[in-house]
Amino acid sequence: MAGVVFGAGPLEPRTTNATSISVSRGTSSPRSAAITRSAAQRHITAVIGAQFGFEASSFFVDEGNRPRIGQAFIVIDPGALAGSAQYLERIEVLVAEMLKDEGVRLPGARGEALRRKALRRKAELEGIEVAEAVLASLGTIT
Repeated sequence: MAGVVFGAGPLEPRTTNATSISVSRGTSSPRSAAITRSAAQRHITAVIGAQFGFEASSFFVDEGNRPRIGQAFIVIDPGALAGSAQYLERIEVLVAEMLKDEGVRLPGARGEALRRKALRRKAELEGIEVAEAVLASLGTIT
């Protein structure tokens, strides 16, 4: 099966024979999921020619070689699997469950909160612009 892999160094795609990884819907323990994830990470690191963690130099010191890490992107269309509506519903359940725990931070949440706060402050100081048609329709509500 042909595929595209982004390797270490300059991110230039190259066509290669991709390895197929089978995913099934089944129950597995967190330990087996972690082992599978770890094995997949090592496999991908080898496939793209990047350094393994124990081979890479530190990002935090000036001496040594460049870390030579690599990136691989796996793109999945949820519409082709469970369906987009099912996927979005499941993500909503996951996020709601995560937010029950104190201290959980989601990407973009802080920026969104700051943006909303700034917009509210601006609206309180300057007011908001409302179209004449909207104002007229509000006057008819009893």
